[in-house]
Amino acid sequence: MVQGMLADPFLMPDGPWGAMFSLPSIATDVDRYIRKYISDSPNRYREFDKLASLAKPGARDVFINPLCKDESDRLKRFASMDIARALMEGTVYLLKMNVDKLAKTGINALTATIAGGPSETHPWPKIICDILGIPLLTVNGTYAGAVGAAIMAGIGTESFSDVQEAQKILQTNNVLREPNKSRHEEYLKLYEKFKRSYLVD
Repeated sequence: MVQGMLADPFLMPDGPWGAMFSLPSIATDVDRYIRKYISDSPNRYREFDKLASLAKPGARDVFINPLCKDESDRLKRFASMDIARALMEGTVYLLKMNVDKLAKTGINALTATIAGGPSETHPWPKIICDILGIPLLTVNGTYAGAVGAAIMAGIGTESFSDVQEAQKILQTNNVLREPNKSRHEEYLKLYEKFKRSYLVD
């Protein structure tokens, strides 16, 4: 463990190592809010994405920390689209808190990478990019797991000698997003409000 992160060479012991952290149970916590305030239908995530894309950045000063269980009905007075946007932004604010903790130790994030899950939805990736204020690379989108499995199967059948060869041969579907500087400045102010709302130093 390095600074509370999982450190791993990712099959490259002689190359650069990587470190990662997670937001424990975040998917379950976000889903709980979606079911309560957005929709409980099988298509609830599409509705969630659509509503969030209709709301303005900052969600009209609605702040939600998905990791905090909210037993009250305080959010019912807000529009569904603002709740959806606030859920996305709140999740990314939590991510930024971890990035900020790393920065205090001298580990500064210059770029970020996203794969799977919400990586090809709208507006999740753009929110991540604008709040963190750094370029965001989407790698293989929702097919990241399948691509990884195919690479390992290829190595197992000797179609590829190793991961590096597979990556050179396979064409990956990557999308690079750049942050909007003025939006990032706006989000920094909202981020401070978010932290004050939940008494986070």
